[in-house]
Amino acid sequence: MKLNFNYKKGKGSNLYDDAIKLRKDIFVIEQECFDTPDEDDFDDIAYHIVGYYENETICCARVFFDEEILLWGRIAVDKKYRGKNLGVQLLNYLKEFSFDHLKSKEVHIHAEYYAMEFYKKFGFIEYGDVYIFDNIEHINMKLEF
Repeated sequence: MKLNFNYKKGKGSNLYDDAIKLRKDIFVIEQECFDTPDEDDFDDIAYHIVGYYENETICCARVFFDEEILLWGRIAVDKKYRGKNLGVQLLNYLKEFSFDHLKSKEVHIHAEYYAMEFYKKFGFIEYGDVYIFDNIEHINMKLEF
């Protein structure tokens, strides 16, 4: 299953709407994170990336600079498509996009702790202590490319 990736910067596009729907399905409903709004000010400045298969939204992420640090966030794969290597396709696209389009050589993520091993397989290394955000354990990680 080969995904087609598209991106748009900021809010106000159909692609952004697709990303927000998937993010809400996963980060709000599935993970029951009702206390912190999923949408925030970073959405205004972020590149929103969506992976589609036959016009269906399969995965998404956002990419933005916070100060001089490039961050990937809101990385999500639709529940019914997990375990099919689609997260790897998304990360490969994010890496290519970050290097080619944004000229970055390093990226940081605030990973959910349970997903740390997945990110390590991709080359991320963890740093700092585990912390709680929205009642979920997280760890900071970075990848150099």
